[in-house]
Amino acid sequence: MAGSTFNDKEWIAAFAQLQGPMKESLARRMCVSGGKVLEQEAKRNAARVKVWKYNPTSFGSQKKGTLVKAIYLARNEKLTNSYQFTYTVSWNRKIAPYGKFVEFGYKQIYVVFKDRTGEFHTNKKIMLKTPRPVPATSFLGKAYDSHVHIAHQAMLERGREEFPKLIREQSQATETADV
Repeated sequence: MAGSTFNDKEWIAAFAQLQGPMKESLARRMCVSGGKVLEQEAKRNAARVKVWKYNPTSFGSQKKGTLVKAIYLARNEKLTNSYQFTYTVSWNRKIAPYGKFVEFGYKQIYVVFKDRTGEFHTNKKIMLKTPRPVPATSFLGKAYDSHVHIAHQAMLERGREEFPKLIREQSQATETADV
């Protein structure tokens, strides 16, 4: 879990008791618990984002709910190694390519107009003389900033639940191997 570390001596001692796959299993379970907290908050934030009119012929539908459905939690293979397990909360850029504009903002370069029904449209035939900055409506960063402590607590709670189970499994495996 990026940004969350366990410096507590009790946790270091607890991890030392676990061996091999059991240690990895506990770390993964804890990371997923924290990641789910951040994923759910990112989805709540994305659900509040206003979207432009849905155009079925345009690439990357901006239909309401598309960005929410595109948000996921996954193991980050590039940043995971035998000492560190990394999970990422992000969005699928093929499903919602406009997510980057929502998260980071952009410069509007074309004229946008409102029709009689109150819907907004972009006129790509008319460029603005001066690009207009459109501020970000962060959904991922805001989720992290507001819920990192809750995610950390979820990770610790999951560790407290799973640790005794894994110790029992490890003991049973050792007893079976000794027989």
